[in-house]
Amino acid sequence: MKKRFYLIALAALLAVGICAEPVLSQGNTTDMEGVYNKLIDEYIASCERKSELRDSWSENVRRVAAVNCLKGAFYRNYKEELVTDLIANKVEPKPYLVRYHLNRRFYETVRPTAVAKR
Repeated sequence: MKKRFYLIALAALLAVGICAEPVLSQGNTTDMEGVYNKLIDEYIASCERKSELRDSWSENVRRVAAVNCLKGAFYRNYKEELVTDLIANKVEPKPYLVRYHLNRRFYETVRPTAVAKR
């Protein structure tokens, strides 16, 4: 009896999930902008936290801190263009996909290896 109940509950959840996805994927552009802005703000905060390690004794940590300082400035200055690019490329609003896209755009635009080396 319990097995039948669990199978019916699982089927109902799958049906709701399959039916709800097309509705959720047709989100409003302004809603998506808000989600992307929030994710970019979180990533900027992460970069700023990492850039605080620039006074470390390790050269590698200082290099990572310098690159993250550049990333934070890049994302802060080009935030609007990045959001429109995310919307145009229909990137799903998942943190790892947004970070991947942001990092790809950063490394296409800026060559931090030349800047980070002394």
